[in-house]
Amino acid sequence: MVRNDIMDKMELKFSPTLKNAQMGTIAAAKIASAFYNLIKNDDPDQNFSTDVELAVGEACTNCVKYSENLDTGDKTVIVTFETDDEKLVIQVKDQNPEFDFHGVSVPDFSEVPEGGYGIFIIREKMDLVTYMHTNGWNCVTMTKFIASPII
Repeated sequence: MVRNDIMDKMELKFSPTLKNAQMGTIAAAKIASAFYNLIKNDDPDQNFSTDVELAVGEACTNCVKYSENLDTGDKTVIVTFETDDEKLVIQVKDQNPEFDFHGVSVPDFSEVPEGGYGIFIIREKMDLVTYMHTNGWNCVTMTKFIASPII
């Protein structure tokens, strides 16, 4: 009997550098692929792992892009992966200043803005996305269901 009320948890911690963000993104793609394979007992769904890779990549890149005082080495990015038999939940946390996540609008693609695509991509690729700022930490929580959720 499978107990879907128990989630397995893994965590990555790293300094906010582009190199580390890239490695965190690669790890996310591999974890998503392995998760899909284990749950479905099938070859990985390329869309599933690609969606996770893009979303985590954008979140990690934002952690680096908006990080202050990189030279001090006292900032940390934490990426947490939790799985059960129906979903992969990823939290990306950083110690950057709080921002208005919910106020970020869809980019105007006709104007080709320089920024603003990251949160749009995260929202498009994941099934559920939430943001909160608690005790000095930004936390973006992204959920990807193994099958489409019934809403």
